[in-house]
Amino acid sequence: MMCLRSRLGVALLLLFGCVLALNPAVANAETNSSSDNVQLTLSPTSLRIALQPEKIYDGTFTVINSGQKGFTFKAYTQSYHVADEDYNPIFGKDRPQSQIARWISFDKAEYSLKPGEKVAVKYTIKVPKDIASVGQHAAIFAETTGEEDASSSIVTKKRVGLIVYGTVQGGHTREGGELLSSEASFWQQQALINAKARIKNTGNVDITTTSKMTVKSIFGGATVYESDQVERPVLSETIRALPFEAKNLGIGLYTVETQVKFLGETHVDTHTVLLAPTWLVILVSIIVVILISGGGYAIYKKIRR
Repeated sequence: MMCLRSRLGVALLLLFGCVLALNPAVANAETNSSSDNVQLTLSPTSLRIALQPEKIYDGTFTVINSGQKGFTFKAYTQSYHVADEDYNPIFGKDRPQSQIARWISFDKAEYSLKPGEKVAVKYTIKVPKDIASVGQHAAIFAETTGEEDASSSIVTKKRVGLIVYGTVQGGHTREGGELLSSEASFWQQQALINAKARIKNTGNVDITTTSKMTVKSIFGGATVYESDQVERPVLSETIRALPFEAKNLGIGLYTVETQVKFLGETHVDTHTVLLAPTWLVILVSIIVVILISGGGYAIYKKIRR
């Protein structure tokens, strides 16, 4: 009996010592130390347009000088696609789905803004007679010319952009999509919970998804985190990974529910997640081994008597 108490005491001292020795990491806010006063902002960050052959569409987007220095910028287009499931962008690669980049023009070649000023950039989309029945997407960029750095030996250009999503009406268009997977690792070691859903667009036009995540304590079922709904497009004939993340959660056992909506259907998946650092899992394992071995030894001694 004394041996069992001794082992239990050692285990508790080990746990207490590890907790005291653990120094919590302090997250410092990221600071911007750049001395560059050229800052531009663009709004909106995406456009959705229903396209018909031989039609002309006019619109505007806004560029704001949000810095402390004046600049001149130009607007231009590039084709847009994605490289992988994480949707890392590819610009400038010609594809049937990026022909809309050729149909867009602007009212001026260059625009100048003083600090605090903004301008509505006018664009025109001229759709040709014969267009493929596929989703169209392109990027519109506003990029500084670098003239504000003319006196410097280093010329820095900055650009911001928006994505144009065009849906061709009529023709042989089809919408389709499927949820390939929804996953969350059971043991996660950081102070946040990650999950992921993968959506495949099986059609030839873009589809839109809305997703959210809810995290509940497995003991009592109280909701400890609920994300906002996030809207993301999935381009035709691509797979997109939809990430979920819940921050600032404590050590514990949680029920994680992911919800994804697209094409009129709602997909809900539930996962169990243990949030605990590596040192704690190792320590608990050591304590369990000590207790089991101590209990076994006590039973062995009792039998011997």
